[in-house]
Amino acid sequence: MLSTTLLAAVILAHTGSVAAKSHLDVKVKLVKTQAKKLRVLATETTNNNVNVTLQNEAGEVLYSGQVAGVENVGREFNLAALPDGNYAMNFSNDSFFCTQRVKIQNGNLTIEEGTYQELLKPQVKAYGLNRVEVMSDVANMQVRINDATGEEVYDGKIAQGRYFDLNLLGSGSYTFVFVVEGQTFTETINVVK
Repeated sequence: MLSTTLLAAVILAHTGSVAAKSHLDVKVKLVKTQAKKLRVLATETTNNNVNVTLQNEAGEVLYSGQVAGVENVGREFNLAALPDGNYAMNFSNDSFFCTQRVKIQNGNLTIEEGTYQELLKPQVKAYGLNRVEVMSDVANMQVRINDATGEEVYDGKIAQGRYFDLNLLGSGSYTFVFVVEGQTFTETINVVK
């Protein structure tokens, strides 16, 4: 019942264009608009919408929805019905995951500086027939490769980059599954013989 009430409390009040662009090199920016309202802005155009979740300190998801993945288009969130406490706004799509902490205290919302964290999907680039390079700025990343039936053909950890020669695999579609600090990203590669 409490989750339903809190979910209803997170009202999407307005969708529109905002002129100011973020000066930070981040995918999503939060801007406080009133005592317990904030606006979520995409700071660059992405191919897909951005998924948004609001979590309380216990990790319970109080809201789940989407924001347009268009630069400077924002959506306002009214958090007036939420009690005092610490919350996390999480944003993701197929190319990134980021989170920002917010705090409600004495009826006032604060965007906590220094708590923005962002993870980017590793880059996969072809460098020859059935050969790819995986690049990431994460030092210890889990990588699995699954064939079209879901059977695992590779499982290991890599440093910030690695070359993969897929010529020993049969023709078909293969999915790279990257686990980066608890977040999962995928990329599909076609092997052609």
